[in-house]
Amino acid sequence: MLEMESWPTWLSILRVLPTVWQVLALQRSKLPLVSLLDETVRDIDARGLRRVALFGTRFTIESRLFGKLDHIDVVQPRPEEIDCVHSTYIEIVNAGRGTEEHAAVLRKIANVLCKRDGVEAIVLAGTELALVFNENNTDFPAIDCARVHIDGIMREIIG
Repeated sequence: MLEMESWPTWLSILRVLPTVWQVLALQRSKLPLVSLLDETVRDIDARGLRRVALFGTRFTIESRLFGKLDHIDVVQPRPEEIDCVHSTYIEIVNAGRGTEEHAAVLRKIANVLCKRDGVEAIVLAGTELALVFNENNTDFPAIDCARVHIDGIMREIIG
């Protein structure tokens, strides 16, 4: 487990990894790579969504999915909502599983964002959120980035 003092350094590194990883991997790999970020943007665009909110780490939320969603309206939850989503997500990651309590906290915020802010869908932009939510247990419109990524990989394999 990382010590709290080292988190700022790790978070700084993690902020650039999705882009750096993709560039380096594309240069070195002989296999086709499917970007989770690109697949998520493709799915949002295919659904015709114009107003979404993100669930995941604080940086994922505040960076608008690492700048990949600058072409649509990404609603920023209120600061206390971002704190709650972030801390709940980190609890799920650290435990390696989600609980009904985690789901209830996130459902409440998701429904508030949909009603209060007119959000068309919540983008589950942390892959571990698949430990909590699936197509059958969300009572809000959601895009599961992990599912979208798997679908993109399968599309690449099948051709």
